[in-house]
Amino acid sequence: MVPIVMVAFDYGQKKVKFSEPKMPTDNQVADIEKYTSYFKGVVEKH
Repeated sequence: MVPIVMVAFDYGQKKVKFSEPKMPTDNQVADIEKYTSYFKGVVEKH
């Protein structure tokens, strides 16, 4: 398995955020929920 590092370009705060590396688990649904929650509140460019 390969660790996943999420990157968020937050144009509202003019910041780039990097997550800590996260190892995927066998529970894909729970993993996707964790990944999408990381991006909540991030302001997109368009």
